[in-house]
Amino acid sequence: MSNFGTTRRSFRIEKLTRLASWKSDIYPPEIWEHIFSYLTGLQLLRARLVCRRWRDIVTGCPPLMRKLRIRLERKRIWRKYPLPDNFYVMDRNFNPTWLLPVTEIIFQDQLIAGIGPWWTRLAQKLTHLTLSGGFMDLSLLIVMLRQTPNLQSLQIRESCLTGTAELNVQFTKLQELNLDELRCCGDERTNLLDVFDNIFPRVKDLRIRKIWKEDFNVDRLLPPIRALAGTLEALEVDDAAVNVLRDLPELTRLRRTSLHVEPRFNWDSWAKFFRTQRLIEDLVIYTDELCDTKVLRDIGRAVPNLKRLTLHITDRIDTDFLKFMPNLQYFELRGDLYNTIVLPRKGSARITEIRLREVTVTGFWKFLDRSPHLARIVLNSCVLVDEDSNAKVSKNLRAVEIDRHTNISLGMLQSLLRKCPFLEELVYCNEETYDESVVPLICERLKGLRKLSLQYCSVTDADVGHLARYGLALEEVRLSRHTLCLQTVKQLRATRNIHVCVIDD
Repeated sequence: MSNFGTTRRSFRIEKLTRLASWKSDIYPPEIWEHIFSYLTGLQLLRARLVCRRWRDIVTGCPPLMRKLRIRLERKRIWRKYPLPDNFYVMDRNFNPTWLLPVTEIIFQDQLIAGIGPWWTRLAQKLTHLTLSGGFMDLSLLIVMLRQTPNLQSLQIRESCLTGTAELNVQFTKLQELNLDELRCCGDERTNLLDVFDNIFPRVKDLRIRKIWKEDFNVDRLLPPIRALAGTLEALEVDDAAVNVLRDLPELTRLRRTSLHVEPRFNWDSWAKFFRTQRLIEDLVIYTDELCDTKVLRDIGRAVPNLKRLTLHITDRIDTDFLKFMPNLQYFELRGDLYNTIVLPRKGSARITEIRLREVTVTGFWKFLDRSPHLARIVLNSCVLVDEDSNAKVSKNLRAVEIDRHTNISLGMLQSLLRKCPFLEELVYCNEETYDESVVPLICERLKGLRKLSLQYCSVTDADVGHLARYGLALEEVRLSRHTLCLQTVKQLRATRNIHVCVIDD
């Protein structure tokens, strides 16, 4: 999805600064808190510096403080160990007195050898902690965690924990645990993957990915995951843990989970698991081979509350199973470009968003016509088969994204613009089918279009002028630099204060 809005928000902070310089106490704190809620974390930091009252308002408002995070990356001063150049060290001499009492902190690429008194002060309000790409002793991690009474989320990514620790402590407030490519090093070591259930007994959201597999049998995950059955609501494991969930029917509270299935995905192997999963709302499935799509229909029958489904599959697939998922709101399919999918002719009653990647798509118009709540369509590296459009005008579709690798004819694009006049966001990046008719048609049909991206397309100065004159609702535009002169871009930026992002391809 395109990243819009940065410049527009900078205008907001400048206006707020001028207002504060006039009279910062003109509004009560509640009004300022509401105004500040529209700012990003970086803009909130700038707002704090304007005056003492704003600083106190931001610091005293927990929802605003949750937008602020600290990322600690230090210069390399540790020479004792033969570490790569991109690793840094932190020891007890590190004393960052300037740190704000934020709720989230990230340690990036550091060897943590010790923690000074500053940690005690900062850790009291901490709710989210991330260790990314570093080394530290497990016993030191436990010491740090003991001083975080309000910690709710712990993420350890691409990091190495060394040594052992006395694990006679529990952190019962921790709800989210992410162990992503965790390595445990040293001759004597405690593997956190074996004991995380003892330390974090109330985890609701567990993610284990890129398991270091040299000496780790993934079957060892079963006991600690099973021990969390009373609280676990979300579970994600990667392909190192193929079929692990099949042996965990005890997990009856799951609302979000992912499955890696091989060699073949069939109902007989998974029926016991899914028949106990009445609460699942978000399901991700990775599989190379389906026996047939009957297994997906059976999942739809067994999991009545399913609202989000993501399929990573290289086998042929039809989408008739969608009619057995009446509450589905989000559907994503990542397939193989040589496979053709036929979207269901009867549409989907409640679906609001569909994302397709690397598939050939047929039945587009009938599906659009009979999916009354569909609001967003995203096509990445797809082939959209030419079809005659007899569809009615879509009143609910608000966003369409078509990347540069999607094969769509100019006729299909023109039909899409005519049939979807209420679009507010359009991303179209296919330079092969773009021509001089596209921008005038956009301005003619999409009167409410706010965000437009034509990156990689050969947009001319005349096209930009047309957008400036007739794109009356436009707020943000993203274009490629190679076909435009700077003066034309400046004129567009000056038109109704449109935020224009020009990118070097």
